Amino acid sequence: MQLGFHFDQTRCTGCEACVVACKDWKDLPAGPAALLRIVPVEEGRFPALSLRFFPLACFHCARPVCVEECPTEALRKRPEDGVVVVDGELCLIGCRLCADACPYQAPQFASGGTARLCDLCADRRGPAQPPVCVAACPQRALDVAPLEKLQNRYNGDSRLRGFPDPGRTGPAILLRGKHAVWGGLDVNGVHDLGGMHGLGRVQREKDEPVFHAEWERNVFGISYVLGRAAGLLTTDEGRFARESMPPLHYLAARYYERSLYAMTRNLVQKGVITEEELDARAQLFRSSPGTRPPRTESPGLLEMVEQRMLRGRRSTERQVAEQPRFRVDDPVMTRNINPKGHTRLPRYARGKHAVIARLHGAFIFPDTYAHGLGENPQYVYSVRFDGQELWGAEAEPNTVVYLDLWESYLTPG
Repeated sequence: MQLGFHFDQTRCTGCEACVVACKDWKDLPAGPAALLRIVPVEEGRFPALSLRFFPLACFHCARPVCVEECPTEALRKRPEDGVVVVDGELCLIGCRLCADACPYQAPQFASGGTARLCDLCADRRGPAQPPVCVAACPQRALDVAPLEKLQNRYNGDSRLRGFPDPGRTGPAILLRGKHAVWGGLDVNGVHDLGGMHGLGRVQREKDEPVFHAEWERNVFGISYVLGRAAGLLTTDEGRFARESMPPLHYLAARYYERSLYAMTRNLVQKGVITEEELDARAQLFRSSPGTRPPRTESPGLLEMVEQRMLRGRRSTERQVAEQPRFRVDDPVMTRNINPKGHTRLPRYARGKHAVIARLHGAFIFPDTYAHGLGENPQYVYSVRFDGQELWGAEAEPNTVVYLDLWESYLTPG
């Protein structure tokens, strides 16, 4: 289980009642140190001005850089709830390497000089006593719960314009913003074409080659190695990156051009390469098309890649303690959601009645895994839809569609 935050920017007025309540409950002295802060963002020019807010606290990241940087192992991530905690006896006064590493400025230093972090009010956690920030917010802009429950309860993402890029650390927070999601577009855009009416049949090319150009072969090879062997990119991250392409570019791009876009976007976000390095290399090949890419000999890396490739594809199936919510032949209805992040519930199948055809097991939940919010495995079902339920009376007679859907997409029907 991973506990996390939900923050609704459309509700927050910047009153800082949550900040005051937190400082009071945690007995922090007057001054700048605060385990939760609300940061204002001003944009635009008169008369088109806007003011919005976002929180800064310890978001108990999936990949906490503070834990990595701590020289005394005073910081650790608890396995039972995913909360990052500090051992004050081990913390070095004046070190502050954790604060320098954290993109959210979470570690705070008050009297005594040792680091303090938000622990999601472990001393009062429960349905009757939520964390003090949640209880104090008059606009109900904050919530704390297991990430899976937050994902089921709200639409949200960990990317928000003005909010630090979550790609490196995977913060346990869902954000609902006033403006477009950072770096992304609504998945209800042109990227969700499957099952939509009026697009015609797929035209198959006779004797189609595997690759239409040498660069396509190279892109496939690079993406294969980065994902399966190096573990730098996941399938869900790649899908969300494609969904973030500008619509006109997406519609005009070939398949492997979209793959190249997704790879470079994710590598830049994770700090593997920089925008400047990418632009410089592209400019080099534009000015000197015959230039051969530099080649680095690394026998150790080659051996590692070969071993991982021979192991085969890593399964995304997981074991979960909970029992399946649905059984074969149970009637269900898909949720009518409009997420700003990645989802595997296609637009044409939302808010539709169906029947459970098969239980596959539990698998990594792509809606959170695509954004670095953890695996959060759920049961996956093969769900049977009648064609007329999806497309109305115009559907071809006797049409049946089967979709593999995660449990949180479904409600009893």
